[in-house]
Amino acid sequence: DIKRQQFRLEYKKPAIEYVHHKMEQSGNKLVYIIMPSKAFLHEEDIPKNQRMDVPETQIHDVFLEFADQKNLNVIDFQKYFLENQNNIPYPIFPKHGIHISEYAETIVMDSLMKYVENIQSKDLYDHSITDPIETTIPQRRDEDIAVALNLKTPLVNDETLAYTKIKLVRRDRENEPRVLVIGDSFYWGLYPRVKGHGLFKRYEFWYRNHQVFPSPKNKKQFSSQAKCLESLKGFDITFVMATSNAMDYAGWGYFDTLHKLRTKDFVAPDSLLAIYKVVDRIKANNVLLESVKMKALERNISLDSMLFLDAKWIYERR
Repeated sequence: DIKRQQFRLEYKKPAIEYVHHKMEQSGNKLVYIIMPSKAFLHEEDIPKNQRMDVPETQIHDVFLEFADQKNLNVIDFQKYFLENQNNIPYPIFPKHGIHISEYAETIVMDSLMKYVENIQSKDLYDHSITDPIETTIPQRRDEDIAVALNLKTPLVNDETLAYTKIKLVRRDRENEPRVLVIGDSFYWGLYPRVKGHGLFKRYEFWYRNHQVFPSPKNKKQFSSQAKCLESLKGFDITFVMATSNAMDYAGWGYFDTLHKLRTKDFVAPDSLLAIYKVVDRIKANNVLLESVKMKALERNISLDSMLFLDAKWIYERR
């Protein structure tokens, strides 16, 4: 429903503008990555009786208009693949997969490396792409739908796919940026490739602004108010990736969290970060958390407000 999507995006606009401004103040970059939708690239395969339900204006069109008005940084892979699909020799979306093909992921990764070099104004990498190895048997994520269906009779493999690798020849480790990616499952194909090459000085992937990867010492870590606050200055580049038909969800609460914290700007930023680290410790202790819940009920205030007040009290008396 495009109207609901527009409403969600409209609600988020002040938060997006606020975070964009805060990062600009710190000399850091907030960049949106719009990934293609399989339905938009293969519109001809949508049954005719359902095409009338597809609105002319899509949420990515609305987002792009907003981004243009506010000078937000956007990499539009939806547009790129639509304009170049006839010139790309292998499938952008494999028949047996829901995400872009590994071949298309190599194009995306190559583009992102060049984009990082451009905004850093540094010649960070010399790299090459290996010759494609062709096969009709889909590998890994290129068959994620087929695997999920768990069919008794296997699907027919009737398309030629290609697999390539990026080889690093040279890198400038001293000037490599700190990079945060907040995205959905479309980033899972890129995450291990970027991590494997160690492209960035600091690198984290927050899956839907929930679980944080890589996890320190194999212990699960999650996004929090403290981590969101620290990210404003802790990363040189923050990429927010979403598919074109889900731009109203981009960030998955990241912008809203930071926007709500703006009302506590009377606290010095370093102190505020420390306070929210105390909040995280309270949340991790069931006894303390239950105590704070009781206080919130007694004072008739929200749990978040009570957590902040208790954490601030603890911090000031450390």
